[in-house]
Amino acid sequence: MNKVANLISDGTITVEDLANSKNLIEQAEFVKEALEACKKTLAFPLGLSQLDCYSYIDTAGEYESWGIVTNDGIFTCFCNWGGNHMTGQCDLKDYSNVFLHLDTDEFGFDLKRFLSQQIEKAKLFA
Repeated sequence: MNKVANLISDGTITVEDLANSKNLIEQAEFVKEALEACKKTLAFPLGLSQLDCYSYIDTAGEYESWGIVTNDGIFTCFCNWGGNHMTGQCDLKDYSNVFLHLDTDEFGFDLKRFLSQQIEKAKLFA
């Protein structure tokens, strides 16, 4: 029996809860695909310990965000909204960590955009 079936059998979640969790399953599938894509798209040249890997400017030119990834897999994002500052950080080697950060207010939007870009780039390598 798999883990989800065990959760249902021991009463931790109900079948109704599971049926209402389609968006969580889709988000988990997105994270899995995105992190597999990152393995293909984020390559470190010899001697570099971090890469500039993300940049976004909205159509009005008011909101700008950018991100870096370190060779240990930590993605850090910054933005200019309200002054330049870090919006969040996650470990691209940890599926759960990335999954949970997708729902954070300020960081989640840029994280999802960054991961979507990595999926699209990886398709070019296929």
